[in-house]
Amino acid sequence: MTVSERGAIEARQAYESSRKGPPEGFPQLPDIPGDRYVDPAFNALEKTHMWHKSWVYAIHADQVPEPGSYVQWDKLGEPLFFIRGEDGEVRCFYNTCRHRGAPVVTEASGKSRGVTCQYHGWTYNTRGS
Repeated sequence: MTVSERGAIEARQAYESSRKGPPEGFPQLPDIPGDRYVDPAFNALEKTHMWHKSWVYAIHADQVPEPGSYVQWDKLGEPLFFIRGEDGEVRCFYNTCRHRGAPVVTEASGKSRGVTCQYHGWTYNTRGS
């Protein structure tokens, strides 16, 4: 990236940060009906046509601060959990045992050296092995 390209990006960021409303000439958009925020049918449409087709912010790394820290996440109907590995990396796994599909994480959050299926005791480390 050149110095002039960086300067142009910084200028655009400064402009966007200073704005108190839409940019001049921006078309007036209709208000979003309040029902959209609580309508189960609209939520289902969003899940199908938007959230399952794009990147989704799930957790902040601070939610799993130490190796072994984990948190369950099922906002889109998929049983997932995030865990910080012994190497410091945050990973996401399906919350199911490969053997019989039972959950390996049963608490909403916690800390463990690994996770264990309660069905037959299969154990996985923080890297998923």
